[in-house]
Amino acid sequence: MQDQLPESSEIAWQTLYAALDFDQGQQQARWADEVERRLKENGMTYQAHTQSQQALRQGRLDVVPYLMDEGTFATLSAGLIQRVRLFEAILADIYGPRQLLADGTLPPNLVFANPEYVIQSHGLELKTPWIGFLAHDLLLDANGQWRVLGCSTRAPAGLGYALERRMIMSRVMGYLLRQLSVKRLSGFFRTLRGLLRDESHTDELSILLSPGQQSDSYFEHAFLANYLDFTLAEGDDLTVRGGRLMLKTLSGLRPVSGVMRRVPDHDLDPLEMHGFSRQGTPGLMEVVRQGRVRMANVPGAGVIDSPLWMGRFERLCERLLGETLLLPSVAAWWLGDADEHAQAMAIWPAILVRHASVFPSGPSYVVADLSAEAQAALQQRIAADPAQWVAWEAVQIAETQVAQGTERIAAHGVVRLYTAQGLDRTVEVMPGGLAACNRDFRWAQLRPNMPELYKDIWVMGAEPDNQASILAEKEAPVLGSHDQSMTPSRVADAMFWLGRYVERCDSLTRVLRECLLGLIDVRLDRQQAGIWLLRYLTPVETDVPASVIAEIHRVFFTPGGAQSFSELVDAIMRNARATPDYLSDDAWRALVNLEQLIARANQIRADDPGRLLDQIEAVLMQLASFSGLNNDTMSRTFANRFMDIGRHLERASRTLVLLHYGYQTLTPQHANEWEMILEVTDTVMTYRRRYRTRLHPVAILDLLLLDEETPRAIGYLASRIERQVASLPVQQLGGRKTQLQRLGFGLHAHVQMIQVDELMTAYGAAKKPLFEQLTGLVNQLSGLSEAITLAYFSHADVPQQLLKASR
Repeated sequence: MQDQLPESSEIAWQTLYAALDFDQGQQQARWADEVERRLKENGMTYQAHTQSQQALRQGRLDVVPYLMDEGTFATLSAGLIQRVRLFEAILADIYGPRQLLADGTLPPNLVFANPEYVIQSHGLELKTPWIGFLAHDLLLDANGQWRVLGCSTRAPAGLGYALERRMIMSRVMGYLLRQLSVKRLSGFFRTLRGLLRDESHTDELSILLSPGQQSDSYFEHAFLANYLDFTLAEGDDLTVRGGRLMLKTLSGLRPVSGVMRRVPDHDLDPLEMHGFSRQGTPGLMEVVRQGRVRMANVPGAGVIDSPLWMGRFERLCERLLGETLLLPSVAAWWLGDADEHAQAMAIWPAILVRHASVFPSGPSYVVADLSAEAQAALQQRIAADPAQWVAWEAVQIAETQVAQGTERIAAHGVVRLYTAQGLDRTVEVMPGGLAACNRDFRWAQLRPNMPELYKDIWVMGAEPDNQASILAEKEAPVLGSHDQSMTPSRVADAMFWLGRYVERCDSLTRVLRECLLGLIDVRLDRQQAGIWLLRYLTPVETDVPASVIAEIHRVFFTPGGAQSFSELVDAIMRNARATPDYLSDDAWRALVNLEQLIARANQIRADDPGRLLDQIEAVLMQLASFSGLNNDTMSRTFANRFMDIGRHLERASRTLVLLHYGYQTLTPQHANEWEMILEVTDTVMTYRRRYRTRLHPVAILDLLLLDEETPRAIGYLASRIERQVASLPVQQLGGRKTQLQRLGFGLHAHVQMIQVDELMTAYGAAKKPLFEQLTGLVNQLSGLSEAITLAYFSHADVPQQLLKASR
């Protein structure tokens, strides 16, 4: 492709290749390794993937950038700005007076059969652009002519990945960017942020609306929201009150004035669109109609993404703007038109075919690569509904060089550039983007969203670009404490359950470790103690150690089982991914390692308990590593407090249930079983140091129930829960905070009022009030958990006790 560039760009390519070829090409290989390592680190930081999701991030990053001179970029910018103006005019007409349909310029099927046409948007009177953000795919043919392949209104459409890859290239090859005067991207992001944030009140929020962590591009959403300082939100995080879109936060409902969305149009509002969708928010379309929220992009704008428009923009530009289209589209035939259908069939099978689904993700085919049977089946599909298909003759795309070890080979690239439109309708083109490369030029243009690799696009200026990064703007920082109560309720909910599931996994690991240690012991009484402890978790019908170990393997190490480790780790990862900005890189590494350990443990055979025990020990150490890292690195925000409360509620509940089981089934003579209880609660050394006697049920109860200095004792846990609940946010909760404080205080006071001698005999036998007390404490913990959920996560009223009317 460098053959197409002017002399100044030839010098730039020579400079680049000289740097890459240093040390006989080893510099290129070293940089490629460094780029790949940083990509993996970013994926871990922003929860793009765990081991099971690695394949979702399509295409690696080529260390050889795609160079573009300033003159070429200016030409492309003028053409793309004109296209945005054209698209605005088309959308204003088809959702307004529909003159293009009335005079026959557009066939009705082209609009009304389009799956992205949104009838609910008809008649919108917008004060903002239809298209605040747009991605454009272009290709350079072998004759040096730029053509537009398609566009995508579905924000962020790879913008987050483009930003991420530029940051990585800047860190790895920063001096080259400065030497080649590569333009910075921050000005474009300021325009994009300004569309959703300018003229907003100080208490109004801008959000990035994501379908959630099940989306393949969730990494991109988290990365971009963090960069733009937007709140990453999902449909369930939002509600409509008083005609305003509101975000559910810990301090109540906060107004939202700007939305950058990845949720598809038809999923935005279950009241007016897809009624079963959970990705949107009921009532959102009415807020859009009232002009009380700015959205990039407005629902219905996606109608222009369809490949059915290919080849029609030239006439529309002359009709609507009175101008010649500066950047022509790839010449294509709409198969819903009889004449165009005949032209396409005349050169069959030397064509590319795409369905009308949203560009570029719809079904698409290189017809010549299909078998005769597959070609016949495709023709039948087209004949059944020709209006939904478009075809074109493959364009021979100019070559570009990509790295392969210490060498470079030829490939073909489709360039993706981005435009942003401000409130004043000024359009800015981002001086950079991504080039999607494939060695087959046909697939490069047919599926640009599934490349073999990506290139970072470097737009070179005449002089160095000194524009400041958006992360280092020269505004005065806001000093003082941060308003943590703006944390979305969903994030706090996820942190709360992350704490609970981590503690649940920790508890299960400790119990199974003691079970296995007992079962592989040569002493019969230790084996029986291990079986007794296992029955705390699951029913066991046999007393044969080998059979019991097989049962442990079946119940806890078979993926998909209700009590399995894999289910617990899935729950941990699911909640962790919902908190993109609250866990450190090291904490994420600990979670990824935990997932890998469980996967290896699931592969161990049931007749190898020694290896199984080693793996359980490793899991326990990884859980301890995660907890320690959070204690050392996580800011003491409200999100941290909810995780802490969740963990200690879970620990207290499980300790109480274990005590209930132990005192109900054991006598003072069951020394091995009592020791296992102390091992599970990690208090053996504390017991020996404090009581200096043989194991006695009364002393064990005193330690595990009342002590306020032992981290796994109920007294300590109740005291910590009370303190953490008292420090939760108060705004807009009315009297509910006081009630939560009462519940926390009541739990701690209940424990402090317990007298062990009223619950146990001097000989160590449990009295009936002991079980009543343990059950009562479990119920109090459950009530406190429910009250926290109602007050902070679901924004419902905490049930209040009604006063009895006096007679």
